[in-house]
Amino acid sequence: MMRKLFTLLLLCIVLSLNAAEKVWCIVADSGQKIAMSNVSFMLASDASESLSIVCNNGIVIYNVAKITFEIAEPTGISDITDDSGEASFKVLPASSSLQIMGCAEGSKIFVYDSGGKIVRQSIVTSSDHEVSLIGLPSGIYILRLGNNSIKFIKK
Repeated sequence: MMRKLFTLLLLCIVLSLNAAEKVWCIVADSGQKIAMSNVSFMLASDASESLSIVCNNGIVIYNVAKITFEIAEPTGISDITDDSGEASFKVLPASSSLQIMGCAEGSKIFVYDSGGKIVRQSIVTSSDHEVSLIGLPSGIYILRLGNNSIKFIKK
């Protein structure tokens, strides 16, 4: 019970400290990062040593035994919308990767440098997909997923 109260207190503190220029994230023990603004709630029972994190888009991360908090630098990427105006996927920036949430499995992702050369490509294997930016120099890049293209800066 005490662990749950501590987790709730820590969650409230992090939410209150959320600054406009920073993005606070929950990092699950599996390594998944979720922006605090994307967390609907966390579920735990008294008899369990783990909890579940429920995201705003309906994704649930089960059996989380440990969480930590991390600040991610913003890239200026907002939710990507489809033609109907509804969010089709979200991109969460991190220092060494982009986590893409809510995209269809089998979709192809391309990252282009400012010269138009493909520097990363992958196929989405789950609704939470991570694109590594390790090894890329600082600069301006374009992420393309389906018909959507967004520009981001790697610091």
